[in-house]
This record gives sequence, C-alpha cells and structure tokens, in this order.
Amino acid sequence: WLYFQSQRYMGDVLYRKAQEIDQRLTIQSRSGKPINPIDVDALTDTLTSAVKKDTSNHTYLRSLSQAMLFKVTTLMRDREALTANMATLQTLATSMIDIAKQAYTLNTTDVRNTYNLAVIYQTISPLTQGADALAIEYFKKSLELDPKNPTTYVDLAKFYLSSAAGTKQKLPSLQSEDERKKAT
Repeated sequence: WLYFQSQRYMGDVLYRKAQEIDQRLTIQSRSGKPINPIDVDALTDTLTSAVKKDTSNHTYLRSLSQAMLFKVTTLMRDREALTANMATLQTLATSMIDIAKQAYTLNTTDVRNTYNLAVIYQTISPLTQGADALAIEYFKKSLELDPKNPTTYVDLAKFYLSSAAGTKQKLPSLQSEDERKKAT
C-alpha cells in the first residue's frame, strides 16, 4: 500500500512540475515569443514520467495527449519539413490517439476526455482516413455529457463546415500501403 501511495505522490509532484512548464510556455506563447521544441519535449517527458508513476490517473494521460497534440500541429504547419517529418508525425499521432483513448477509457463520464479525443481526431483527420467520423462521434458524445457547452457546438459546426467546403488541409495519409490497398 505504501509503495502505491508513494508512486501516486511522485506522479503528483511530476504533474505539478509539468503544469509549471506548461504555464511558462503559455505565457511565452501569449507574449508572441516562439516556443522552443526542446521546452515542449521537456513538458512531454515530465508528463510521461507522471503517467508511469500513476497509470490510473486520466488527467495525466489527457494532459500528455494535449502536449503531444501541440507537437503534431506544429509539425503539420511546417509544409516544407512535413515530408521529412512524416514518420515522426505518424508515430506521434498514433501515440497521441492511444494515450487519449486510455484517458477516455479510464473515465468515460469526464467530458474533457471525450472532447479531447474529438479534437485529436479532428486534428489528424487530414492525415488519417476515417478520423472524420470518429471526430464527429466523440463531439456528439461530448454533447451528450454536457449539452449546454457552446464550445462543443461551435467546434462541431466548424468541423462540419470545413469538411463540407473541402477546406480541410490535404496532407499525405498516415495509412500504410497495405491499409490503403484494403480500403480500395
């Protein structure tokens, strides 16, 4: 029992450290200064350590997936380096989805976990076939859990509009060649 309590405590200490890094990065971003990728790596490493200490804490997992989402969106914005970073992007996207799913599985009634999963699927929808449908599914689940949240309605509407207008960013698919052949 003492071992598990000490692991939880260490997880809390690491999570608090990650929150401090995140606050510093948020202030830096709001002031218009560019964020150093090394600082984002420090944030994800600290959150990963917190998750390893307490694997049953869905908040740690959700925060880690959000930090990874920042890395993925940063890589997706860099058109020139996109091809060079495709393997990294694929690995990050897959890990991010798995981590967000773990958070959701640990607490399906927390709307933040459901909404986080919807946003992640929305972000990777230009990269992964079928992510559109999953994004919509999790946005709808978020609305079931919190029907009075206007942010979810707005984000879902924006997603529908961008999909209908065909304005979604077109990027190479993360599917392997075998998966593409199966789909056709």
